Amino acid sequence: MHAPKQVSKNSTSDQDESVELDKLRQLLINRANDLCSDVQDICNKYNEKELRKFLRVGKHDCNKAYDMIRGYAGFEMKYPELFENISEDALRSCIEEGEICVIPGRDPKGRAVVCFRFESWDPSKRPFLEVMKSMRYIFDKLLDNEEIQTNEICLVEDFKTYNLRQLAAAGIKEYKVMIDMLQDRFSAWITSIHCIRQPWYFGKVFNMIKPFLRSQLFQKIYMHGKNLDLFVEEFSEEFLPADLGGTGPLYDGVVSANSILGIKV
Repeated sequence: MHAPKQVSKNSTSDQDESVELDKLRQLLINRANDLCSDVQDICNKYNEKELRKFLRVGKHDCNKAYDMIRGYAGFEMKYPELFENISEDALRSCIEEGEICVIPGRDPKGRAVVCFRFESWDPSKRPFLEVMKSMRYIFDKLLDNEEIQTNEICLVEDFKTYNLRQLAAAGIKEYKVMIDMLQDRFSAWITSIHCIRQPWYFGKVFNMIKPFLRSQLFQKIYMHGKNLDLFVEEFSEEFLPADLGGTGPLYDGVVSANSILGIKV
């Protein structure tokens, strides 16, 4: 079977993009007084490569790009602990052990698919905020890819074996960090969030965090439960690994880690 052709949603030429890039830089200067000094300092660190990804996902609308930059940098100011140095070994183990899975390739719509699997998460070994730190890094790493900048990312949360110990280890405070990350830093790139195999008591957790969800993020959330038919249909069974209801090969964390971090020497 041939891999789906991945067509960028962005057809703007490099020359046109450079013109828009200059406009965006000027807009950041003109609106500097609208930003607190900490956010302004973070924005000033963004190089051309960083600014281009905001333009691309914003369809080269400088005002949209500016709003995204403000949220992106604002999250970094609010949660500096998620931007502290993280060891490659910690990242690699998180991916290899399947806590955060990056499914190889792109789905038929050209999207990257990232999955957080509760089955592989041991709170005694890795606190929830450490997992979020790894997820933040992985999302930013994926967004170095120009295709992903325009074709976006889907997040899957697999609640298989979700238990009371895990529920107790991630409370409202921890989930609030995850919500802020998705709706402030990565809102432009997260196209949908799919919850699968969630137990009945997750509904109580969701009702507690629901007030923190803005409508834009709430509308991207799909609850599938144990019936994965629509979930598989969304991505195609050939693309999804067998352990996520598809017919593809089982997830190989070593291959995934090598594709993101490089082969370990």
